[in-house]
Amino acid sequence: MDPRFKCHDHISSSLDNFAIYRIILDVPIKLPNGTTVYANIKGTIIFSTTFILHNVLYIPGFNFNLISVSQLAIKFNCSIRFTEQICEIQDNHTMRMIGFAKMHHRLYILENPKGPGKHFAPNLISINFVFVNKVND
Repeated sequence: MDPRFKCHDHISSSLDNFAIYRIILDVPIKLPNGTTVYANIKGTIIFSTTFILHNVLYIPGFNFNLISVSQLAIKFNCSIRFTEQICEIQDNHTMRMIGFAKMHHRLYILENPKGPGKHFAPNLISINFVFVNKVND
């Protein structure tokens, strides 16, 4: 696998999700169905003042926006608790919840932290992210 792509990168399917982004050299990404797609843009997505994802890869036409669980825990020094219906992301220092997801069709979908009908951030009107974690190479 190309060393420029790490299994812990987050992925977005829409440029509208990004607060800022830049063009990068093509990064090959092998999808679960065996095909390879290329990302040539990465940037920052802002959910709230305490929940900002950097180095998110953009893959146009992809069906999901993915957040790496392992990278999230490392970068945010947070605890991530999964139950059969929800996922809670809690800052280990302040003990505040910085993210919440509900199970939908066997995927955890990140909820808007400000409640239904509100926006994540000025640049995000409607966005769904699912959580992934690499189990095997």
